[in-house]
Amino acid sequence: MGIQGLTVKLQPYATPATLGSYNSYNANDSQDTSRVIIDGPSLAYYVYYRLLASKPASLNAFDSAPSYKELGQGALVFLDTLSEHNVTIDSIFFDGFLPPQKQAVRTSRLEGSLKQLLIFQSTHPNGLRVLPEPSKPLVIEAAHVLDSSRPVPTPFKGLPAAPFLVPAVIEALASSYSYASTVQIVPAEADPYCAAAARQVGGVILTNDSDMLVHDIGPNGAVAFFNQLEFRESAAEYTSIHVLVCRPVEIAKRLGLDDLQRLAFEVKKDPAAMFHVALGKAKMYKPTGIRDAHYDEFLEEYSAMAPGNGRSQILMPATLPIDPSELQLDPRVSELVLQFAASAEPQVKMYLPFLIDDPTRSSAWGVSSSLRRLAYSLLSFLTTGASKVQSVVDYGRKGLRMASQEVRLLTKQQCLLYVQGLKESFSQLRSASGLTTSHHLFKAYAIYMVCQWYVNNDKPRPARDALVGLLTGTTGKTLTWVEIHLSAQLQAALYSLRMLKHLLRYVELAVGRDIPPLLKDLDMSLEDLEPIERLIPSRLEVVMQEQSKSETPGLLDVVFSLLGDESTGEHKVDAGNTEENSATEPIPAGFTEISGRMRKKGRIAPSKPIAPVSKEPSKKLNNIYRLLADS
Repeated sequence: MGIQGLTVKLQPYATPATLGSYNSYNANDSQDTSRVIIDGPSLAYYVYYRLLASKPASLNAFDSAPSYKELGQGALVFLDTLSEHNVTIDSIFFDGFLPPQKQAVRTSRLEGSLKQLLIFQSTHPNGLRVLPEPSKPLVIEAAHVLDSSRPVPTPFKGLPAAPFLVPAVIEALASSYSYASTVQIVPAEADPYCAAAARQVGGVILTNDSDMLVHDIGPNGAVAFFNQLEFRESAAEYTSIHVLVCRPVEIAKRLGLDDLQRLAFEVKKDPAAMFHVALGKAKMYKPTGIRDAHYDEFLEEYSAMAPGNGRSQILMPATLPIDPSELQLDPRVSELVLQFAASAEPQVKMYLPFLIDDPTRSSAWGVSSSLRRLAYSLLSFLTTGASKVQSVVDYGRKGLRMASQEVRLLTKQQCLLYVQGLKESFSQLRSASGLTTSHHLFKAYAIYMVCQWYVNNDKPRPARDALVGLLTGTTGKTLTWVEIHLSAQLQAALYSLRMLKHLLRYVELAVGRDIPPLLKDLDMSLEDLEPIERLIPSRLEVVMQEQSKSETPGLLDVVFSLLGDESTGEHKVDAGNTEENSATEPIPAGFTEISGRMRKKGRIAPSKPIAPVSKEPSKKLNNIYRLLADS
């Protein structure tokens, strides 16, 4: 995740190189600079900030953020441009697990994002001004993603990056015929896999992580940084891509060192020290046989230990039924699966993506906590007996701080009860509304979850006008924090459905024929859940979708009917003060009382009674779910 100051200190030892050129194969370059190995997370963030720098300065910070569709397109344009310039793309590695040693760094980054959001909100307490007319979509070209000289406008730097940008880029690349085979989500950080590939085939590792300079990348390996790429157009038919290349083996030799590891350690200990001071200490270091605990711990991160070793940075448990990389799960979902299979402890961890919500209110993730609880609990079906893992610890915003919250896993029987209710809710929504596309079905259910959270927590439900604005992208002259928070809650609900889909698909493939029919049916129901770029479009993209304006009223009518409200839902959203806990988790729709209400209204035909799964079939399902939510 980077060593502060290392790149700057080694910059004078980098050499200019032509990474690729149009209509040329770099025949005069004796070293292999035309093959690249790509650090996937660095690529995703690089494309995000390059596109952000290309947005019109008239936009506000919220609307300027590249959409997930733009991110996918930007990543593809970047790779296409490399390919057109005769650069071979060997591999693109994405993190699928981060070792426990990274916990402090991850927590620090989350805290940094929260601080950034709090500062932004304090400087824009009344919201953000909106252009009277939506801006035209960005037509992404090579210069947008390869011109590192264009700075990000200062007003756009106020907000953290989009929460799901890495999964969105993975999804776009995995769907591409040209690059799907190069994408790998590995059971570790991407770094050691990038290093291993460089040792095997040589070439340049493209990254923005200075850690790569410390890894053993072999005598023919080199490191180049995304933010130093330069796209040159010298003639109508001649363009080239240039970059400064660091070759750690050569640099170490020039500095009189065996490698750069001890130098990097000294720089990490004291980033402010002058380079000659750090270099002097590195040269003076001689192994004595006496254990240097701090240095040994530092080296562990850059070791090439095999999976299974207790000190390895790679997690590939022998009990894993299916390699998560085969399904290209989202990184955090992959990490959860790997932890679940390997953990000897009763708890595993989930670092929730940082949502851009109102930091003075309850976290937007709260609306979908019960759905994630089901998703987490499905992993218990991977074992024939009782699972060692009893809970998942969610790390996320809790009021004005980052904190952990334990999520107790459901039993298998409770999972089946929950799934039964969830299936019923989808069926009722489809029947009651006449929804013909799964896109609208899932969006309706997500809106229901958001509204139900307010009801369960004794808060005024979002006003109908606010929900119309959310679903159509329309707003007044100002985008308020109420609207921003509501948007984040909808994103949380939709992404939790995606997590459920990914974990359910993994469990189904791992368990095979022994999968309970209810889980197989739910998997089929979620099969049409769309990619992130369509599941969570930007506000400006929604504004351009004329179809959403005509379908929104009917969709909201159904949601309010499910909530048992005949009115138009004209309530104000409670702006609220900071809250440390959500009082009650949302309860899924699709239970006995809701079914009764809908039948009385004549919206749906009576259905056959649900076969009881519980030993106490006399209890109403909605009461059972309240028990699960509170347990």
